[in-house]
Amino acid sequence: MSLPAPVLPIVGPLVGAIAVLLLGRWPRLQSIVGVLVAIILAGWIATLSPDSTDTTSSSQNAIPFEGSTWLLVGRRLLLTAGLQDFLVLLFVGFGLLFLVSLPFPQGPTFVPAGLAALSPLAALLLVQLTAFAAILLIIAITLLLMSYQPQVPQKTMGALRYLLLFLLTLPLFLLIGWLFESGPATLLSPLMVAALAMAIAMVLAGFPFYIWVYPIVAEAPLLIPALIFGLGQTVVIAFVFSLLQANVWLTQNTQFLNWLRWSSVGTVLIAALLILVAGRWRFLLGHLLLLNMGMSILALTLPQPQAWNVALLAHISRFLSLLLAASALSLLQRYRQDDTIAASRGLGKQLPLIIALLAYACFSLLGTPLTIGFPAQWAMITSLGQQTSIWLTTLLVLALALSVYGVLRVMVILFEESDKEQVVTEPNWQRAVVAVILLLAILIALFPQPFLAQISQMTTALNG
Repeated sequence: MSLPAPVLPIVGPLVGAIAVLLLGRWPRLQSIVGVLVAIILAGWIATLSPDSTDTTSSSQNAIPFEGSTWLLVGRRLLLTAGLQDFLVLLFVGFGLLFLVSLPFPQGPTFVPAGLAALSPLAALLLVQLTAFAAILLIIAITLLLMSYQPQVPQKTMGALRYLLLFLLTLPLFLLIGWLFESGPATLLSPLMVAALAMAIAMVLAGFPFYIWVYPIVAEAPLLIPALIFGLGQTVVIAFVFSLLQANVWLTQNTQFLNWLRWSSVGTVLIAALLILVAGRWRFLLGHLLLLNMGMSILALTLPQPQAWNVALLAHISRFLSLLLAASALSLLQRYRQDDTIAASRGLGKQLPLIIALLAYACFSLLGTPLTIGFPAQWAMITSLGQQTSIWLTTLLVLALALSVYGVLRVMVILFEESDKEQVVTEPNWQRAVVAVILLLAILIALFPQPFLAQISQMTTALNG
């Protein structure tokens, strides 16, 4: 007896999460099992044939999962070829994240909660109704927040802000989903368009709803931003695009597009100003991330099908950049426990490869040339310049220039002479690993064609 193909990406992570949870006393073993579960499920999902209509398989050639549709409590979950590729990418991303957590343990709940969150994230992509997708999004967000405990109690309470802000969007998405599916004339009212733009800005950290981003970076272990803002937000943007693709008129509504553009520019400008006054590593990373998230909102305003292609590219680049930044900062903390940038003065000469990896990650979040973040950033800026007034594009370029200056100023500090001369040495094997990672990142930036082609192929399948 075969089960519907959508069962695997939804039930599989839950089974894996339970198995990993039982290994809570051995965090590194948790990471190893988490990697194996994520990669095995990714490979299994890649071999599914959801479009197969052959139901004559004998018991000798039984297929565990086949058929593209699963009816769950009367609701239809559909697995298409495009979503299949997207799920494989998502599961591989979780596997990579768990692999990096092997040398940098993130806590006993990191792997099991991450795997558990994969289930509603996958269901969100497969479900056909906006209202149910919105509910699944809240469940996934809750599980993602359970992946960590604040390292130091702070007044920021980033997890609470994050959850409350997403909860506020739930009634908006439920109402909008009902309007989309019933199609009354009020859907076209300016008020509903503004409500939808506000809900999207809230889940994508658009101005003025960006207050939940930095607090999470300030209180969480360093790999958590890659989980929440990298992989998690990739599914969030996919959810938003499913709304836009089902309602093409939104992408032609001037009021809706202007709301998103100005929300994006507002976030980018605020982030640029905060980067200039950064005195701590987490502060710098949090606001580089905020700027990157603000820029990615512009992808929603691009013409289809370029919009989804650029958005997916931007989020994958963000995930990789955050992964590199977390690795570099985790290594840096082994030599300087103090989070202030000034305390790291002089490490540029003693730990050049780690600093180079950190600099590359920071500039990649900014989307500067010769980094993996550049193609998506350049596509958004050039497309915006063709669609709107030159002043909006000028503001964005100015904000990016100020941010680059802020990061360069920080990197100069690292190469200044330190008042407290403390010689640090790193093992040769660590230097070799960092050098290989840095080389791979540079090669992807110099020869992005295979990477871009794969993303384009995936988005074409999703749009198809």
